[in-house]
Amino acid sequence: MRSLLASCILAVGTMAGTSTEAADPAIPAPADEQKTYTFGVFPYLAPLRLEAIYAPVSKALSQGVGRPVQFRTASRFELFFAKLKAGKFDIALVQPFWVVRAADEFGYLPLARLKEPLTGMIVVLEDGPIRSLEDLRGKSVATPPPYGPVTRMATRALKEHGLDPRRDLDLKGFRSVASCFQQLAIGSVSACVSGHLVKREIEENLKVKLRVLLETPGIPSLGFVVHPRVPPEDRARLLETILSWTSGDDGRAFPNSLGATGLVRAYDADYDVVRTMLREPAQQ
Repeated sequence: MRSLLASCILAVGTMAGTSTEAADPAIPAPADEQKTYTFGVFPYLAPLRLEAIYAPVSKALSQGVGRPVQFRTASRFELFFAKLKAGKFDIALVQPFWVVRAADEFGYLPLARLKEPLTGMIVVLEDGPIRSLEDLRGKSVATPPPYGPVTRMATRALKEHGLDPRRDLDLKGFRSVASCFQQLAIGSVSACVSGHLVKREIEENLKVKLRVLLETPGIPSLGFVVHPRVPPEDRARLLETILSWTSGDDGRAFPNSLGATGLVRAYDADYDVVRTMLREPAQQ
């Protein structure tokens, strides 16, 4: 489960548009909507990979709440966001920008979040020619979707360090962090924007050594949200279960797999700093 949230990070900023409710084969249909809770995870990795990672998490949630919990995701961010907006998930794990959208617009309730904050990073190949931020001037930099938090944080930080993302760099947006790193590995770009949780997994999977040129200040990290139709007693059981994940098998290994020391209860006010960020114009 080390790869959990890795490419994450990622994930989502102001999210200007939403997709249609077209059927998505990446989302398995629940056996019984009346007896099963749906657990949605935003698609920072391929659906099959996410299913392998989150099957133990779903099992742990099921054991904690005392009813079946079925993992669901989507093949694209837009499809998942449309499902979240439509209230299709009883429980969902989303990145911070979507926590705000889910709470403020779609009626979900913040439940729990990773204890460690989410940061953005600019990374390069350890043995590559880029040794400083100034070396990036005029170079190509790969980013996850431009509406994602790490992209927003990293481009803002670049400007604060004297590099205008729109003038001094050639930013190339990709569908995922994994795609960004693939472009970096083959030499198509000079640097990649990423969240800090993905670095170790990428190094292992691509057999490369990465160096961090810049890491941004953090914001509240990935969070679990719950739909208000879930009864209060079940919400309490879900929260108790999630907060118990510190070590061991099943879902309890979840925070360790992300390089986090644990999870904490999430409050709506925790994400006020994210709301402030969303009101700021994007640098890209």
